[in-house]
Amino acid sequence: MNTIIYFADPMCSWCWGAAEAITQLKNQYNEFEFKLVMGGLRPYETRPLDANYRDKLTHHWQEIHRMTGQPFSYDILQTPDFVYNTEPAARAVVTAKKIAPTKVFEFFKAVQKSFYAANKHPHQIDTYLEICQEMSLSTEEFQQVFESEGIRQTTEAEFQEAKTFYGITGFPTLLLQFGSKAKPIARGYMPYEQMQQNVEQILLKYQA
Repeated sequence: MNTIIYFADPMCSWCWGAAEAITQLKNQYNEFEFKLVMGGLRPYETRPLDANYRDKLTHHWQEIHRMTGQPFSYDILQTPDFVYNTEPAARAVVTAKKIAPTKVFEFFKAVQKSFYAANKHPHQIDTYLEICQEMSLSTEEFQQVFESEGIRQTTEAEFQEAKTFYGITGFPTLLLQFGSKAKPIARGYMPYEQMQQNVEQILLKYQA
């Protein structure tokens, strides 16, 4: 079976910018398997944002908003001592993958929206429990798995899978896998039409 593999991070701004395009691609090729892999944008970061980096991120998000139309709020960047550690958000997605695998992409997009549009704090478990309630997932089960050492190791394993097995270092990245081969659909942000064209070219070239 053909598989679209999406390497992402819920706190990757270009992944949020591409959310609608990637949803469209997933729906267009709904007969394909769709695999979501957390790549690890800035996991385990411990340094709070300084003024220069806050300004850099603000301008970067504004640029993505202009290009994609995706909504951004900026108040989170002014939170005192905010640390851009992306591991908890990625771990939340890996947790959802474990307890509700058919809903993981929906959960991933909800985490993106909670951070970028609603500025919910990504290091607070209540952010994810609220999403669980909205999606009718067990908050008790989610919290138990999210806080376990096993899911921390599973999350780290996904980071390593992206880097070592696939050589992925930037997000969003999408590959089309068929048999033992995998060809890139997109490395970095790309509009839906271009991604769809790339999929068709891959299919034509390798599966005609």
